Amino acid sequence: MAKLSFGLSRRAGPEVERMVTVQRKSLRRHIRVPGGPPGRRIRGGDDMPKILIVDDSDINRELMARILKRVGYSICCAADGAGGIAAAEQERPDLILMDIAMGKMDGWEATQQIKANPTTANIPIIALSAHFLDSDRKRSLEVGCAAFETKPVNIRRLLDRIEADLDPEARLNPCDAVALAD
Repeated sequence: MAKLSFGLSRRAGPEVERMVTVQRKSLRRHIRVPGGPPGRRIRGGDDMPKILIVDDSDINRELMARILKRVGYSICCAADGAGGIAAAEQERPDLILMDIAMGKMDGWEATQQIKANPTTANIPIIALSAHFLDSDRKRSLEVGCAAFETKPVNIRRLLDRIEADLDPEARLNPCDAVALAD
């Protein structure tokens, strides 16, 4: 069982940087997670968009869920492509993070089925893959994904992408970030 922990890493002016530590036997990784304002709006209450995480790796799902909850998103998860399709229809998330390389049904097939269903067709899907091939990126966009991000995930870039896909006009500009920090 992996141990996940959050902790304050350092304070540089008004920006707080948090570290996420993943520890599994002798493996230990640190991932930088952007803090609250300035630069990122922390959500709460009824203003929490729901994100569905579809990944066959327990540790990847748990880590991503903890990071996104910490930033203020509501999270639901599925462990495979078929579960992702069912969860998309049942949960009606605002956005889906879809792992591409999964067992019985890969993320591309799951994305095609989600996009073929009129009740889930408009949900933006961000493909996540450990493969850096341009052909994987191209295939992801062809099947209907809004974006393609490689693993290990750059959290800051992924959060920016999530914000853009949820509401392109909701992104903060630097002036808004300064106002939020006051």
